[in-house]
Amino acid sequence: MKRYRISSRAERDLDEITERIARESGQRRAELFRAEILRNISNLALFPHAGHEREDLTSKALLF
Repeated sequence: MKRYRISSRAERDLDEITERIARESGQRRAELFRAEILRNISNLALFPHAGHEREDLTSKALLF
C-alpha cells in the first residue's frame, strides 16, 4: 500500500467538517463521511493519475 501524508491544516479542516456533520446529521454519518474521505485519499495515493481533466474549470494540468 502506498503511503500518504495529510497536512496539519487539512487534518484540522477534516476535523471541523466532521464535527459539523456530527452536529447536523449525527455521529455515525460523520464517521462514515470521514472514512469515505480517507478511503478516497488512499485511492489517490494508489492511483495518482486517476480522474479526468476539467479544462472548463482550470487551464492548469489537474485531474478531478
